Amino acid sequence: MRKNKMFKMIGLSVITAGLLVGCGGSSTTTSNTSNISGAVLKGPFDQSTITLYDAEGKEITSTTSTEGEFKLTKFDLTSDYYTVVTTGGSYEDEQTKQTVSMSGTEGLKTLLTKAELSAMITNSEYIAMTPETTIFAELVKERLDAGDDLATATTKAETLVQDLLIKSSSPVGSLQSSDKLLKKGNLVKAGASSATIALAKNRAISFSNLMQDLGLAPDKVFDIITKIKDDIKDGTEDGIDLDDDGTVDVKASEATSNARDALFTQTTNRLMSGDLSDAEREQLESLGFDVNASRATATSERSARDANLTAEIDKAKNSSTLPALNILKTMTDEDGDLTDAQATYTLTAKTDVNVTINTPEGSWITPMWRYNDEQLPVIIRTNRGNAMTLRLDNQLDSNSTIHWHGFKIPAIMDGGPDVPVLKNTIKDYTFTMQQPAAPLWFHPHPDMETGKQVYMGLAGVFLLEDDISKGLEANKKLPSGAKDITLLVQDRRFAPEANGVRELQYKTMAMDSDGMLGD
Repeated sequence: MRKNKMFKMIGLSVITAGLLVGCGGSSTTTSNTSNISGAVLKGPFDQSTITLYDAEGKEITSTTSTEGEFKLTKFDLTSDYYTVVTTGGSYEDEQTKQTVSMSGTEGLKTLLTKAELSAMITNSEYIAMTPETTIFAELVKERLDAGDDLATATTKAETLVQDLLIKSSSPVGSLQSSDKLLKKGNLVKAGASSATIALAKNRAISFSNLMQDLGLAPDKVFDIITKIKDDIKDGTEDGIDLDDDGTVDVKASEATSNARDALFTQTTNRLMSGDLSDAEREQLESLGFDVNASRATATSERSARDANLTAEIDKAKNSSTLPALNILKTMTDEDGDLTDAQATYTLTAKTDVNVTINTPEGSWITPMWRYNDEQLPVIIRTNRGNAMTLRLDNQLDSNSTIHWHGFKIPAIMDGGPDVPVLKNTIKDYTFTMQQPAAPLWFHPHPDMETGKQVYMGLAGVFLLEDDISKGLEANKKLPSGAKDITLLVQDRRFAPEANGVRELQYKTMAMDSDGMLGD
């Protein structure tokens, strides 16, 4: 989910500090116009063959990388453009710490025009190779094959990568302009000499988070890079079919954004726990980020929250007046026919629904956002194979969507931030549930407001049944009827009571940027 502006601003400072594992190495330069150094980063590629090809695909020269760095020597610039390709070698995956072996296959690549490569040689700059330069190089080749001239092909390819992968996942702040496709720079050198390099490191290493998010083995990353390229090549995201079963699973922009957010969260956790090297701390300070003050504030707030939580738990344990269990309401199919293979439900999103909160210490009213004026989130229960019509009536004061979390449905019906439902408008989501029985859920996913709208109360449960689950229930191998109870656990922070009302508090502490926690 996308973060709000304050969250991204803090993340920007952390990310641009180059807080990225596996980025050691030394710097070498050369003044020989037939020599150039380079750096290849997913994790740093070691013992990988680095080959330079001309525009005709002819091998010009090759070398071997050491801890991500390489040097190509003894070649003349006679071609309009050149590609640099890695083959074989290995790297350490940042998330799993597994050694990923490429086993003689192609890994990363980049494409440089003759003018770009000549200028980099003259200025003793490094060739940068990352998953993004790989996507860029492949897009350029496809545009050239389609008949574009070199200038048009490179411009189109760079625009696609910038707009659909980088810009869509970029943090908000004064350094956003530095978050751009990088084809030159030493990305495996410790630290970061510029915000552009630091952000490029972040994006490259976030591909490790991407594979973890998608539930795929690290060595499948090169397949995913190709799938991402195929998803964005026409300028419209059709989505990525992760397991080649014919079903779109995720959009390229959403997948890369989630991966960068995941890496940001890990980095923020390291900041708050004090697990930063001196070099990382110095880099943060140089960007105007007060590491000590930030950590001290977060530590103080966490201590206060933990003490309050302990007190609340003690109250509940010692209470003899625990509130009754609230049972979520199951909605009724609106088409009136419970025997057909279709179902219709309307979800009207509203603010200021007065919800009664019951606790061992008494009750109060809290205005929350709800569907259909209900006190609690609702349940939709349906069968596999049913054609669904799910209508969102957005009566909020802002855009919203319904994201069907865990559903295998067409991307256009997924309810992502790219297809907003404007305030005071209605949208029908239509699809057929062709997947096994599962407990699923749904929530809003508007751009920059996902967290807030869910926190304020917009969420629901979607229970999908099939013949297998019904058979298990009939044979008493799964609970059913009154014993089949759906629990939805939520965490909230409330303001002090005023005239019987306690408002929800959202992002009122500095540490909330590390993940919003209630009390």
